[in-house]
Amino acid sequence: MKNIILLIVTILTIYSCATNTQKNDYKHYEFVLIKIPIDQKSSQMVNELRFTVDTKSGETQKFMQYKYGKQINEIPTNRALPMQIWTNVKLFNWTDELFTIGVCGDYIKKPTIEINGKQKYVIIEYNSVIVFDSKNEDCFKKTYKYRDSLTNYFISNTKK
Repeated sequence: MKNIILLIVTILTIYSCATNTQKNDYKHYEFVLIKIPIDQKSSQMVNELRFTVDTKSGETQKFMQYKYGKQINEIPTNRALPMQIWTNVKLFNWTDELFTIGVCGDYIKKPTIEINGKQKYVIIEYNSVIVFDSKNEDCFKKTYKYRDSLTNYFISNTKK
């Protein structure tokens, strides 16, 4: 009986160790409502996709430049990088929809723990994307039909 219990404990220990060694491929992303300047006097609220990758912020800009050439326009921002804009971009071969895409990157400083009365922080670099369709509809609003496809497109292509 003692040997059977020892065998069961050993098997459970090995199994629990094996399941804990699996690599977690989850990448963090979120949708954030931000203001973008349209001109000197007004701005527009738009949903922005923010996501982290294994590399630095600005990787989405590099991907877009490689895939679609130099950006059409640049919008200055209060971030580490200006927002680069591409217009009339056909992203998917299964639809004729043309998109206007703005990509940017920045970092945020998040509090972690407090040690000896001093707050510690971690710097998280992220890439961000805003997308409008040919009807100037915000493509990252919850009800947009291609929202998931666009999210997967930018996250997976930026990782490469």
